[in-house]
Amino acid sequence: MLRTLLILLTMVLGLTVTAVLLVSLLRIPIDLSPYRPMIESATSKTLGRAVRVDGDITVTTSLWPYFEIQNLRIGNPSGFPAGDSGPMDMASMEIARVTVGLLPLLKRRINIREFRVTGINLNLVRTADGETNWVMGEHESKAPKAQVTDAPVEAEEAINPDSLSVDKLLLENIHVRFMDAAAKPLAFKLERAEGGAPLGDPMQLDMRGELLDEAFTLNLKASSLAGFLAMTDAKLGVGVEIAGTTLAFTGHSEALRGNRSTRLKLAAKGADLSSLDDLLHLDLPPIKDYQITADLHATPRKLELSTLELIVKDSKLVGSAVVDRSSAHPVARINLTAHHIQLQDFDTGDWTAEGGAPDPTDSTAEASVSAPPRDEAVKREKLLSGEALRRADIELTAKVEEVRSGEDYLGSADLAATLRGGRIELAPLHLQLPQASILVKASLKPGMEASEASLRVQIKYFDFGVLSRLSDPTSKVGGTL
Repeated sequence: MLRTLLILLTMVLGLTVTAVLLVSLLRIPIDLSPYRPMIESATSKTLGRAVRVDGDITVTTSLWPYFEIQNLRIGNPSGFPAGDSGPMDMASMEIARVTVGLLPLLKRRINIREFRVTGINLNLVRTADGETNWVMGEHESKAPKAQVTDAPVEAEEAINPDSLSVDKLLLENIHVRFMDAAAKPLAFKLERAEGGAPLGDPMQLDMRGELLDEAFTLNLKASSLAGFLAMTDAKLGVGVEIAGTTLAFTGHSEALRGNRSTRLKLAAKGADLSSLDDLLHLDLPPIKDYQITADLHATPRKLELSTLELIVKDSKLVGSAVVDRSSAHPVARINLTAHHIQLQDFDTGDWTAEGGAPDPTDSTAEASVSAPPRDEAVKREKLLSGEALRRADIELTAKVEEVRSGEDYLGSADLAATLRGGRIELAPLHLQLPQASILVKASLKPGMEASEASLRVQIKYFDFGVLSRLSDPTSKVGGTL
């Protein structure tokens, strides 16, 4: 009997070990769909809006199990707009799968081998009274909003970089649409994002997609995934290519934590500034071969650019800029200096900054009306239109030691200019030539029907042959004004 009992115990132990090995090594799918109503009910109560799962919910066995959910839908709170064909969901997702290691959990580490999401549609809405549909929870939307202050915040415990890692991250076919009251919706499409942050390695993510109908690529690097998510002092490297422009940001950021600061080095360059027209909805001048570098410090109420360098071909301006956003109307203060400026570097051809309706006698105007741009809803504002000039107030000072027009030496220049309430004032522009000078004071407030303007110019011994040589360098026309 003892021998038989030992044999039975050995068989039971063998079967147990075999079962454990099978469960640990083989991925046996377990269908959780029968528990769908319970999952939907619990999630809906937590988020404060309807949640539906129209597909399967699956979890597997093994030491690296995965959890998969299909066709998830999160509805809008009550009172938010409906779609064209019925109630509009705040978010929907085709499929998501996450594979997590069980053994690392015993060491209090979350090791995600694969995180894959496909087919997200996200509709973010802000109503005219400031309510948003992305604030989750039953009572969060009614809670008083936190006031933005510049007071220092208490230090928070950083996430251990060894506690979280993602070996492979893949996002595909992500669509985001932002609707702000009566404004035109903003669209963002992420075709593919691929990267990861394995344990002990930096985080890297490569993206491609469309922003406001402009194709873009983005490369994101961070010191660690934990640091990036915590944003207490994350080291970042971001590279973006969009609308013929290359942007690069490197430095530290706490931006995602709210009411914090970001310190980055900014670099931007492009072959033609006007390639950003559709993206910014502005009619920008076609300035060629430009570069911008600066140290950027951003807080919720202020943006500062120090060691600012603006390079256009052979011309270079250096200085600083501050944008104060403490009130509803932004105010910018810009100070620039230059050793050398070549006027031809800023040649914009027949481009003009003025607004106004097209000339009915101009045949090209009729052609432009009959052949609208690729996005008929895109409205490009002229830089001197009243709408564009009223967006912010600007104070500008500039000093140039040497101004040249081709081979002509024009001397030095000082400029003080302001933009307030849609009115531009030069007070003054002073061009000092070797034996001549030009002093200009001007005021201009463009309007739809008529503009208010004043001009006072004092010219002493100016060789107007300079103006002739601007259009024809070989011109022999000259004289003194």
